Amino acid sequence: MIERLIARQGRQHPMARSTIQEKISGRSPVNLLQVLSIVEALAEHARLNGIPLSQQEIDQSVWRERAATSMVNPTVRASGRGFSPPPKRREIEWNVEPLKHAQMFDLVAIVDEAKEVEVASWLPRVIRGMMQAEMSFNGFLESAAMDSPHGVVGTVAALQAEFPPDESEPWAGEPDPWYVSENDRTIGPLLTYAARVHGSVGSPAIVAGLRRANVGYHVEGYLAGVGGWHLSVNIEAAVNHLRAAAMGKDADRLLDLIGEKRSAGRLLEVVKHFEQLDRGGDAKRVLRGVADGDWYRLGEVYKVLQVAGVPKETLLELVRGVGYGRHSEYAQSLQDSGYEELAQLLIKMKDEPPF
Repeated sequence: MIERLIARQGRQHPMARSTIQEKISGRSPVNLLQVLSIVEALAEHARLNGIPLSQQEIDQSVWRERAATSMVNPTVRASGRGFSPPPKRREIEWNVEPLKHAQMFDLVAIVDEAKEVEVASWLPRVIRGMMQAEMSFNGFLESAAMDSPHGVVGTVAALQAEFPPDESEPWAGEPDPWYVSENDRTIGPLLTYAARVHGSVGSPAIVAGLRRANVGYHVEGYLAGVGGWHLSVNIEAAVNHLRAAAMGKDADRLLDLIGEKRSAGRLLEVVKHFEQLDRGGDAKRVLRGVADGDWYRLGEVYKVLQVAGVPKETLLELVRGVGYGRHSEYAQSLQDSGYEELAQLLIKMKDEPPF
C-alpha cells in the first residue's frame, strides 16, 4: 500500500517495497526527498484508514530538521530524541559515480573541491559538461534543492545565466512540439525539487529571492510544484507563511494553481482540509481555479468530485470559476465529449452572478 501511495506522488524514481522497508528499518541510508515521500505516504495511509496522524507527526519542517541532523550525526535515530537545530550550512551529498564511470575527472575535481563554496559558483559548469556528454544530470539538481532557500535562489540565477531562455525568432517557423530548452531542462527540475523540500515553510524566501534576482517569472512554476506535491497540512502552512510575509497575492495564486494543476484525485483532500478549518474562501478559490486550465480539466475534475459524492454546491463552485464569455465555448466542447450534464449547467449559469 505504501509503495502505491509513493508511486502516486509522481516521483521520478519510485521506491520498491524492499527499498521502503530498508529505509524505514534503518538498514540503508535515506535522503531528504525519500524521507518526505515516506512520511507523506504514511500520513495518507493513516487518513484513508480513518486514523489521521497529528500535524506534528507529519510536519515537514520537523522531518527536514531530523534529516539534516542525522546527516551530521548518523547515530541519531528517527525516534526524535536528541535532535538539535540543523547547522547554518547543510552538507549536501553529490553523487559523482556517473562522472567517474565516464572518466570525466575534471568535473569530479570541481565537485570535490567545492565542498565549502556556494553551489551556484560551480554547478552550472558541471551541468554544462554533463549536458554536452548527453548524460542525465537530474541527480545533481535534486541535491542542489537540499540547499537553503537562499542557496537555491542563487543556483537558479546562475543556471539562468548559463542557460538563458531561448529567444523566439518570427521567421523560425513552427516550433518542434518535443523540444525542451536548456533553461527548462535545468531550472524546471531544480524548482520542482525545491518546492518539495522547502514548499511548506521556505516559500516566502524563495519567491522573494527569485524576484530580487530578476528571475521572477519562475515563481509560477515553483508555486505549481508546491501545490501539486504537498499534503493538505503543508499546503495550509505554505499559504499561511506566504500571507505572514505580506505575499497574499502569491498565497492566492498557489490556491489557484492547486485547482488548475494538482492531480484530480488529490484535489478534494485540499478542499476538505480548508473547509474543516472554516476557511471556505480558500476552499472555493481552489475549486474555481480548476476552470483556469481548460474545459477538459474542468470535466475531469467534475467527474472525480461527482463520483466522490460531494455536495452540489461544491460542483457549482467549479462552474463559477469559468471566465466571463467562455461558458458557451466550454459547454460545446464538454457536450461533444459526453459531459452533457456539466454542459447544461454551464449554459444555465452563464448569466448568473458573479459573472
